[in-house]
Amino acid sequence: MRPVPVRINRKIAVAAAAALIAGGTLAANASASPAASSTATTAPVLEKDAQTFADAAAKNPPIYALSYGDARKALDSAQASPVDKLPARSGEARICLRSLALGA
Repeated sequence: MRPVPVRINRKIAVAAAAALIAGGTLAANASASPAASSTATTAPVLEKDAQTFADAAAKNPPIYALSYGDARKALDSAQASPVDKLPARSGEARICLRSLALGA
């Protein structure tokens, strides 16, 4: 199967590139500035669910520090709780490739 090229809107691509460049510039300036190290840093603000997860994860040793058996138990217990899911429709679909403009 041949990969299909993805086209991006030019304005979106330019905005994304500008954001990456600006972010890199800000990070470089912040780390190079002597005043930045003397000011107090604030803790990141997380959403409620993310903060709950981070707090629970901080109480346990990192997964790479556990034995294989203990790591498997930790992952199994983390994935054992039920997850809310949206209803899905499954079935077969037919697509006529002659009507699609491939490679255009």
